[in-house]
Amino acid sequence: YIDRDFLLTYTNAPYLIRTDGKVARDGNGNPLVWDLDQNKAVPYDSATNIALEGSYKETVYENGNVKTAFKVFKDYLLNEKLSPEDVEEECGVPAEQIRRIAEEFGSSARIGATITIDGQILRYRPVAVYTFRGVVAKEYGFQNWRAGLILMMLVGAIDAVGGFLTHDAGKSDMNPSSCTYPPSRIDLKKSAFFPHAGHDVSQQALFTVLEPSRYGIDYTPEMQIFFATNRPFSTSNAERQFEALKNTYNVVIDITMSETAWFADIVFPDKTYLESYGYYGGRWVPHARHHTLNYPIVNPYNIPYQNLDIMFELAKKAGFIDDFVSKINTKFAFTNPVFTSDDTTAEKAIGVLWQNKTKTTLEDGKAKGFGGEKIVDVTERYLSGIEAKFKGSGKPRIAFYCDALVQTKESLLNLLATNSTASEKLKDVWGEWYEIEDSEIEEFLNIRFSPFQKRNMLNPLLTEMLKTIPSI
Repeated sequence: YIDRDFLLTYTNAPYLIRTDGKVARDGNGNPLVWDLDQNKAVPYDSATNIALEGSYKETVYENGNVKTAFKVFKDYLLNEKLSPEDVEEECGVPAEQIRRIAEEFGSSARIGATITIDGQILRYRPVAVYTFRGVVAKEYGFQNWRAGLILMMLVGAIDAVGGFLTHDAGKSDMNPSSCTYPPSRIDLKKSAFFPHAGHDVSQQALFTVLEPSRYGIDYTPEMQIFFATNRPFSTSNAERQFEALKNTYNVVIDITMSETAWFADIVFPDKTYLESYGYYGGRWVPHARHHTLNYPIVNPYNIPYQNLDIMFELAKKAGFIDDFVSKINTKFAFTNPVFTSDDTTAEKAIGVLWQNKTKTTLEDGKAKGFGGEKIVDVTERYLSGIEAKFKGSGKPRIAFYCDALVQTKESLLNLLATNSTASEKLKDVWGEWYEIEDSEIEEFLNIRFSPFQKRNMLNPLLTEMLKTIPSI
């Protein structure tokens, strides 16, 4: 079950890979593929019959022995003992079940099938792999999700009807983090330890709570407020997180007695979506975009407050409600109407949010349940992602084979070996945490800049360092 046409058309799976792991290129830096008609390596855009799998000797541009990226991938799977029997114990899934799911996924993909919608002939692949933060908020989570993307490339499911839609394929790189030290927040947001984070918050603040001085925090947290989270069981290392919970006064807002709630000093019972006001912005289905509203229709347990009410009241009691209101206006860019201290109930707050986002009243939202709807045509839905960004002459290809780390490693080694300013800047950023030596450069390139979440393919700390050196 391999969609060869998809791999050849949209991805770099046919690119030739040298023995050092780099993509083979011509004299102008263009990636090479093997043209079966010409029986030689040529730039991708010059080929007429591209090989997806094979090993060759490239002599024109002196790249030597090469394999297609797909061949490298296939050899890796065969040589690393990754058969269902090899991985069943580690995965906790029996080999026969792995084979059954693989068979179902491959056959259900309907490789080669098309469907016509509004006059457009489109790829039809009714399968997808999807994940949320729970899978990726762990070490190697990034690579975990890359495996899912590779699987969907193999069957051609990306941006296909019934498959995985990319929203906006080929976005530009993220901006570099400020990489501050010492950290300004207990969750290490945008610090040297945690340059980037999903939803702009760290997943493992409890580790810092347990050992604040280890991360440059000059105070010991005494109290924590938890809402919509159950850290010990939604991330990792539950034992250490429980240990941290023992050291603080804990307030928990939750709809169930979660593990975190059992460690709380105070538990505020929250309301479920049928009992409360809530807004979900930018929701969508393949054919439409819209904002959704939920509002209370029952309250069987007579719970007086929902999460927003509780947080507003805590802010009032603690004396920072005005600052809280100001930050809400800034965060959500409220202009018409703005959010005020008179709006600090759940109903009023959601009303302000709803009016700003949909330009309709809360009562209108209650009547319809959604607002700001937009019908999405076939072109925007299926032809504006990878079809527009990766298909055709002169365009990049989806990174089935990712050599960015190899290239970054080489450029950094060269930079640090020849530019003393870069080395000094690196020392300034890391301070006593790291004194760079020539013998340690190799090790440095593999440091976990997030000790909690994942190894990053791109190193934002070094990216920031390079941008601050005028001579580069």
